[in-house]
Amino acid sequence: MADVEIRGLDDAIAALNRKLEDLTGLTVRGIEDVALDLLRRSVMRAPLDKGDLRGSGQVIMGSTVIAKGAKDGSVMQMGSASATDTPEATVAYGMPYAAKMHNDRTYRPRQPGTGPGYLADPLRENGQRYVQHIAESFRRSLM
Repeated sequence: MADVEIRGLDDAIAALNRKLEDLTGLTVRGIEDVALDLLRRSVMRAPLDKGDLRGSGQVIMGSTVIAKGAKDGSVMQMGSASATDTPEATVAYGMPYAAKMHNDRTYRPRQPGTGPGYLADPLRENGQRYVQHIAESFRRSLM
């Protein structure tokens, strides 16, 4: 039986691993962009009384909170995702009454433009654009 030696395989594997890291990094950044945009849009629509609901909004990537809503309707970014993060984000509100306020379509807040569906509605309205943005991030990583 003849021995076969393949040269350059280690270099090819290293190059492939670098490309996979780039792919993951750009995809993670695309997902981060989308999650931050969704938080910004939803915070502005969250019902406003004392601002606690708005202030409880957050974006979590991996186990790290990278952004939080503020009582004034703005969003404070406290960090960013890294290429090592799982390409998954959570946009959530932490007040005990958040789900009830979100789901009760009979609730009519005093401030126009706010109310129920404050998270689902912006996601539904921008979902296609979000998918396109993430897909474009993925495509860029292939180049």
